[in-house]
Amino acid sequence: MSEKSRKKVFYILMAVACLSVMIYAFLTPNMSDDLVYWDHNDYGMKLASSFWDLFRLEYMHYLDHSGRNVAHFILRVFLFMRTKWVFNVVSALVFMIQTLLIYANIDMKKKYDIRVYAIIICFLWIFDPAISDTVFWEDGACNYLFTTTIILGFITYFRKCMIQEKKNTIRLMIIMAITGLLAGWGNENTSGGAILLIMILLFLKWRENKSVSFVKPWMVCGFAGSVVGFMIMFFCPAEHSRVDGASSKEAHSGILGIMARFLKMVLNVKNNYLILVLMFVVLLIIVRSICATKEKYIEVTAFMKLMGFIALATTLSLIVVPDGPQLRAYYGAGIFLMIAVINGLAVVMNMTDLSDSAANDKIERMLQGVYSSAIIVMMVCSSFVYIEDGAKVARVFREYSERYLYLAEKAAAGETDVVVPILRPDWKCRFTETAYNNDIWLGDGWPPNVNELDESEKPYNPNYYIYACHFGLDSIIGVERDGWSDYPEYSFSDYITLNIMK
Repeated sequence: MSEKSRKKVFYILMAVACLSVMIYAFLTPNMSDDLVYWDHNDYGMKLASSFWDLFRLEYMHYLDHSGRNVAHFILRVFLFMRTKWVFNVVSALVFMIQTLLIYANIDMKKKYDIRVYAIIICFLWIFDPAISDTVFWEDGACNYLFTTTIILGFITYFRKCMIQEKKNTIRLMIIMAITGLLAGWGNENTSGGAILLIMILLFLKWRENKSVSFVKPWMVCGFAGSVVGFMIMFFCPAEHSRVDGASSKEAHSGILGIMARFLKMVLNVKNNYLILVLMFVVLLIIVRSICATKEKYIEVTAFMKLMGFIALATTLSLIVVPDGPQLRAYYGAGIFLMIAVINGLAVVMNMTDLSDSAANDKIERMLQGVYSSAIIVMMVCSSFVYIEDGAKVARVFREYSERYLYLAEKAAAGETDVVVPILRPDWKCRFTETAYNNDIWLGDGWPPNVNELDESEKPYNPNYYIYACHFGLDSIIGVERDGWSDYPEYSFSDYITLNIMK
């Protein structure tokens, strides 16, 4: 395929990456923490009367809850607009930018390498086990998709400037300081992984030059900015009180507690990232077998192995999280591991000049056909999954919209205790996981059989409180959807014009 044709297909794939996420984002309702950041009495967006109030409210949030100010300020900007469609469009564009940043970190690729880019898109859809949390849900996307894209942008630009040996300028120093600050202030373990990556890149450059003469002020600004951002986030006063509170609830402490967290982490990796881990190991073996010399192998796999190590370090850092982190916390580590694996795949697909003699043309063409066919098969299978599960996403969106419209009508009518159905179990899949995790429970705010417990033994049900609080109700009682017939006949226009952030 000519370069001109590859360029056209590349742009088409960019559009596919953007539109595929945009559709699912439009079909993912606001829920749970989205409503919390709107309704909270101390830092809720309902208290903002101007754009400048966002800074004051985020400072209150920093003191009271979390140091992820970059992520939550982005969320506040979207909520301040009081419409979700802007987020849907921007998040799709950010997803597309993330695919391009990953592509920029693949070393051995052709110009407009559509196979590599297609793999990136498929990997992000297939190997992100918490994609409904990290990409489609508004609060989750701001915390993971947006911050990880900022972090990738910083390390990609830093690495590019190092490779090109950019001369120091005031402009470059400012850019590095600002992007470094935002990257370090993004997400605890992913930002930490980015800082570690920069440190290793600087160390490798020092080892190559045997001196620090290569260090330029823009490097210092970028590294210092990332460290400052990370420290601001890490030393958030509320963060340590939350960690202490969570630690006190763990079944084990000390060495046993660390071992329990490590086991949970290993099981999470095994259950959700094992294929990527195995691909990483197998690709290292394959690349070694096709490289004529050890020196060539070290050269073409250096960045692959470095990103694999950063993914490991980013994962291991989660061992400090009490009671084990949620699955979405592995998002940044997963992205780093994907970069490592795709680097290996790019080497294998473009391996012609790595062998000690020219490959037989017929065998080479056959292998290239196998690679291309495998990628096409992966894309076709992903398309079928996208359409099938997209129908489930749309059905869950309809049920959430029906519920919100109904609750708003009942609240306007002055009712305080409202009965609504829970989600049907039939539509649960990887892309609706967040909706089910944030669904109301059966009964008067509690799961089945829990009413047999004493009041002090009942678990805290945040969803029950969040939805009741948002609509100004005393209680929301959940019942099974089968047999429910009290919803009015809402139209599709009611669903797409619904805006609960008012």
